[in-house]
Amino acid sequence: MTINEQTKKQDWITFYGGELIKFRKDKQRFTVRCASKRYAICTKPFNPLHTVLYTIIDQERNVRGPENLIFGMGCETDVECLQMLVRLLDGDSEVTYRHDIPLDIEAIYDGKTKIYPERRAVMINEQTKENK
Repeated sequence: MTINEQTKKQDWITFYGGELIKFRKDKQRFTVRCASKRYAICTKPFNPLHTVLYTIIDQERNVRGPENLIFGMGCETDVECLQMLVRLLDGDSEVTYRHDIPLDIEAIYDGKTKIYPERRAVMINEQTKENK
């Protein structure tokens, strides 16, 4: 059984816009621009070209990578990120199989405060109690 097959929905992380995600292989953190239960669209600045680099987190497949569209639609603005998320949810696109890499989240930050893995479980439990 592969890691992807072992991933269960109850193990999924809830992402919120504005959070910073540090992947093990990247020096710079990605910012969550928009998210659903399964997907999160994340960007980081790419200053030499005055644009952004992006990655899509797919928790069902336990991978991250670019969208599988040739000459992608871009994700420089919040609107473009939301359009990408809608395409993913509608099944019109997906995280590419050719260039995906295993999901390797080292930490999640809310501003400068590290909230994952340490405090995220506590925050989710507190929110669950408030909703009851």
